[in-house]
Amino acid sequence: MMDSLILRTGVRLLLPLMLLFSVFILWRGHNEPGGGFVGGLICSVGFALHALAFGVDAMGRILKLDPRSILGGGLLLAVVTGFASAPFGEAYMTANGWRDWARRFCSISGFIWWSLAGSCRWSSH
Repeated sequence: MMDSLILRTGVRLLLPLMLLFSVFILWRGHNEPGGGFVGGLICSVGFALHALAFGVDAMGRILKLDPRSILGGGLLLAVVTGFASAPFGEAYMTANGWRDWARRFCSISGFIWWSLAGSCRWSSH
């Protein structure tokens, strides 16, 4: 923990902005460069700055979960989503079958999709 009023004030103002920006980068990365990796980096830097300014205990009170649990959950989610293409007869981490299913789902519930995502754009692969 650093005992600097300027750092503590700056982190108190910047942490919510960094978290909001990381979510923006995550959503923007769906069809553009960036995405989950860069958004996660921005989020983790925000929490690292908070831990540097206020101490690890203060960061633990904000985070509510053990970082190792978050890491394990993220790895488990990545592995499980990698196998999501298996029911479609595709290789590990292939999105072709998922894309076809999502197009059908999008045509069925287009009003929900348009209200949440704004458009139904799919990359050409």
